[in-house]
Amino acid sequence: DEKAVIKNDYLEKQWSAYRICKEHPTKKWHKTSVQKLINRFKVFGSMDRRPGSGRPRTVTTPDNEALVNELICSQEEKPGTHLSPREIEKHTGIKRSSVIRMVKRNGYKQYKRLKTPRVNAATKQRRTERAAALAGRFGKSKRSIERCVWQDEKDFTLEVPFNSQNSRVYSKGQKGDVPDASLFHQKNKQSKKVMVSACISWYGATKPFFVSGDGVKVNAVSYHKHLDKQLIPEINKLVSRKDWVYIQDSAPSHRSNLVQ
Repeated sequence: DEKAVIKNDYLEKQWSAYRICKEHPTKKWHKTSVQKLINRFKVFGSMDRRPGSGRPRTVTTPDNEALVNELICSQEEKPGTHLSPREIEKHTGIKRSSVIRMVKRNGYKQYKRLKTPRVNAATKQRRTERAAALAGRFGKSKRSIERCVWQDEKDFTLEVPFNSQNSRVYSKGQKGDVPDASLFHQKNKQSKKVMVSACISWYGATKPFFVSGDGVKVNAVSYHKHLDKQLIPEINKLVSRKDWVYIQDSAPSHRSNLVQ
């Protein structure tokens, strides 16, 4: 500890602040700083900082920290009810920089919220029951899991995603002087999509299949044809065993009588 070295040189060797700095050139101490520590030791008997010394806190008080901690977090069982640092500044008058500093000091970390489909209670209960049934049937051993082949489809939008944060237009004039073709990003209300289907198993994944084009809905007939002509032959190539189990979701085309 540097303070212990200074204290020992002052008490044991009776060195001055100038001599202490000269004898320890690698420390790069300043004579004024060493002299302040010596003066503090003479008056208070210790070189440590006195409790309550320094500039008093006017914003980051315990009451304000408790208020910020309450506002920055969502209320119990009410996700999305928290306030941002800017909103807390408007609500309490505490500067945004002070809010961020208090939040970091209290150990909070910020994460971006993720988009996910809204699921009602009935759907959650149905998913829980089906997951428990699958775990009870296939989760007992590695051999049981190796038999499973999962299939699903996904719609992919063909339109290029637009990010206003990274797509900027520079002009030396006013915003109104920028041509509309450069300033506005036109987006189709109903963008073109393509549906891709694939399977995944213990042995790997099948190649993706383009099930339908734009505006074409997957029905029982088209899905049965896709299953018979594409997926099943591909699964037989991928999975070495013959007792594999095909697992799919409960989409209308999947649970139709023709497919079953």
